[in-house]
Amino acid sequence: MLPFEEGEYVIHVAHKHWFVFLLQSLLMSVVAALPLIILPVLSAFYSLDSGYVVDLFTFIYGIYLIFVWIIVFIMWTDYYLDMAVITNKRIMDVEQKGLFSRVVSTLRYEVIQDVTTDIVGVVPTLLNYGDLYVQTAAEKREFCIEDVKDPVLVKSIISGEMSKSRYPI
Repeated sequence: MLPFEEGEYVIHVAHKHWFVFLLQSLLMSVVAALPLIILPVLSAFYSLDSGYVVDLFTFIYGIYLIFVWIIVFIMWTDYYLDMAVITNKRIMDVEQKGLFSRVVSTLRYEVIQDVTTDIVGVVPTLLNYGDLYVQTAAEKREFCIEDVKDPVLVKSIISGEMSKSRYPI
């Protein structure tokens, strides 16, 4: 659970775009199918017809698939739990690192100097996702929220909240 201050409420939660996880999943599908492609090639050069070799390959391939599923689960956890929480007082960037490690960075609107979006490529432009950079004057000068869905909307929300915090009505 994220720590909220008194009177603080969530305005928007920005997640990574689904297409990023789809690309990672397709890559892992190729990795999972790779031994099934290599086996016929090896059997053309070597005699792998005995039942012992097939049973050994099936056993090793099953263990291999378990590791692939663990990696996919870690990727899903990273995709699902990475987010930027925009509140009325600050931005909280939650970065999941593996299964049991999380880094939460907070940024108050008063220290933000600039908010920039970066959408590079045809697919990110068509699907409307990209990177969001929030620049401050602090020691760590720039926060990057990667592959965020609709970065222009998130930028406009942050800019609006910055205006409200600097020039309250």
